[in-house]
Amino acid sequence: MKKQILTLAGVLSLLFVAGSAHAQLVQMQANIPFEFKIVNKTLPAGEYKIVPDGTLSSNVMRIENYRGTPVALVVVRRSETRHNGETNAFVFNRYGDQYFLSNLKLLGESIRWEFPRGKAETEQAQASQASEVLVASER
Repeated sequence: MKKQILTLAGVLSLLFVAGSAHAQLVQMQANIPFEFKIVNKTLPAGEYKIVPDGTLSSNVMRIENYRGTPVALVVVRRSETRHNGETNAFVFNRYGDQYFLSNLKLLGESIRWEFPRGKAETEQAQASQASEVLVASER
């Protein structure tokens, strides 16, 4: 019985460490030089950090301003890509002079964390083609 409890404790600690390490990979920070939208919320240009909010299985990301104040909570979707990320980057869809946070690319990872489209981006996408703009992450 004692051996089973120790084994269970060991497995749980490994899962916790693996989850914590992965969460650190997702945390990103960048100075965004333009006003942008996340879903239906408009944020001014400035320093932002994106971190997991709670467990990774919930896929909720918290966006914080330079003071560390949360400005948005967003449910994201993890998707596989064909190519590994060459850098950590915030990826925006640009339509004219409007920018929408689309996803996060992670260095050496073949995954992206995709943000949902809001009403304004859906309308813009129907009217014109987006160009992709990358802002390198400082972390």
